[in-house]
Amino acid sequence: MKKSKEPLAVAVINPVDVTSGSPPVIITNGGNASNTDATNPTGHVSRSLPTLDECLAEINVLPNTTIFYSGPGYHLKVAEAIESRSYLKGYRLLVKSWRDPSWPDAWQFHPEEKEQTKFWDVCSQALALTTKGTAYVMLPRGNDTEWTKGTTWDRVEWPNLAPGVKVIRIDPDNPEYQEIIKEGDSLAE
Repeated sequence: MKKSKEPLAVAVINPVDVTSGSPPVIITNGGNASNTDATNPTGHVSRSLPTLDECLAEINVLPNTTIFYSGPGYHLKVAEAIESRSYLKGYRLLVKSWRDPSWPDAWQFHPEEKEQTKFWDVCSQALALTTKGTAYVMLPRGNDTEWTKGTTWDRVEWPNLAPGVKVIRIDPDNPEYQEIIKEGDSLAE
């Protein structure tokens, strides 16, 4: 076996504080080597998962601005719907609700999918808890509270909505379809 005569690139990383609540830590390469971690393209160090209180502190949810979704590829369909459906003007997905847009980077690119799911679950719970007024949810075709069981919407978001929140179900393919699935007072504070 022939040995390579190329020098070996070594990166030295100084110890960093990655305790809960510490600011995001960016790994820089100092010009030595590129970031080759494909699961974390931002270079943020994954830290302990945030608590519900930390997520609540990091999202900014105004009344009558929350839209949820549950379905394969629906994050793209929702983004498209927000642009094209007049009744969704001003509505935002969780990913557009951060006070600091880079805050979730330390967890959303965690190399373990299970940890990413836990992160989104706790943040989705925070979103549901802070939702006020009228919210929309884009779901696959169905009626009333018929939807796929075990999804984030089913497990985390729907059960954590305040009693006063009105929820309107919308269809990904039919912009005219709207069904009230939860009556609320639809009065926003």
